[in-house]
Amino acid sequence: KVLFVFIAIGILLPTMHQSSLGTLATVFGHQISPLWQTQLLPALFLITALLMGFAIVPFEGVLAALGFHQPMETSLFGKLSRFVFFVLVAYLVMRVVDLTVRGAWGYAFEGTLDALMFWVEMALFVFPLVLLASAKNRTNIRWIFVSAICLLLAGSIYRINTYLIGYHPAEGWTYYPSVSEIMVTVGIFSLEVVLYLIFVKRLPVLHKAHA
Repeated sequence: KVLFVFIAIGILLPTMHQSSLGTLATVFGHQISPLWQTQLLPALFLITALLMGFAIVPFEGVLAALGFHQPMETSLFGKLSRFVFFVLVAYLVMRVVDLTVRGAWGYAFEGTLDALMFWVEMALFVFPLVLLASAKNRTNIRWIFVSAICLLLAGSIYRINTYLIGYHPAEGWTYYPSVSEIMVTVGIFSLEVVLYLIFVKRLPVLHKAHA
């Protein structure tokens, strides 16, 4: 009876967090490379968060199926991949149109780290788009899994590019997280993995038909 409350909170908090994360970056203005600095950052951060959220489902599902010796949810992942494909199309259209309108494409062809990371990011978004464009690939668990990995990496690199690679507050000055900051991030991620394993093994999280 109270499950809907947790579902609502689970949707609301990440949505607010991701859009706010994008909004915060707009405050830095010209300190962030034109390849990423745009008034559409809140929307782009939110959409990429959606893509990563949907991508984690087949990613986790495949690893759980392999780790706990369960059948693959290929049919479910296939339906989800079709939806991901259209969201990905919308994101890339917004990204390309925004770069074109702002005249920022020139920065993508400079011999800089910013340009290199931009193309790495875009390649990781485009590759799953090409894969999921095929109905046959959307029924192939291998390609679904590969697409999920690419989207998770693409969304992560997009954030790294915006806040680290593309952040140039002053001439000759760059920011990179300290060892303690990196360890905190790794620690939080590790804690999430441990909690997931505990919940899956001790609570009826997985479907009974697959137990």
